[in-house]
Amino acid sequence: MKNLLSNADQVGIIVADLEAFLKSIEDLLGLDGFEVIEYPPEDLEPETTYYGQPTEFKAKIAFRDFGKFQLEVVEPLQGQSVFQDFLDNHGPGLHHIRFTEEHLDDITERLNEKGIQEIASGKGAHGSSKWAYFDTAEALQGLYVEVRKPKF
Repeated sequence: MKNLLSNADQVGIIVADLEAFLKSIEDLLGLDGFEVIEYPPEDLEPETTYYGQPTEFKAKIAFRDFGKFQLEVVEPLQGQSVFQDFLDNHGPGLHHIRFTEEHLDDITERLNEKGIQEIASGKGAHGSSKWAYFDTAEALQGLYVEVRKPKF
């Protein structure tokens, strides 16, 4: 299997306090201009799952683009999610790398063949994309992989 994933375009960080993180990153590094949203937006039926079961969660999420790469910062607010579990078990830190790929179903099947299961999924904040997180943390020393299908 060569280049199953080829379009890395985001890293995700989990934090306990998004506002404090954004203030610190601006003070320390001069980085501002983050778009902050609450997920899911009121007008979206997110169709989220966690370990194969429907779930509901809320999070504050900040995004900032750096050319073709994006930084996502997530503060879990309520409900069970891959984000809250990470924060509870590891504290704040680097959570995932995202790949945007057209063939999410094929990727899921190939990862399943390798013993890597999908642990969470849902619709993107604008409703036109689909995302899935895979349980790669043990194999990749704490790092999860997210795959996003841009239009479905």
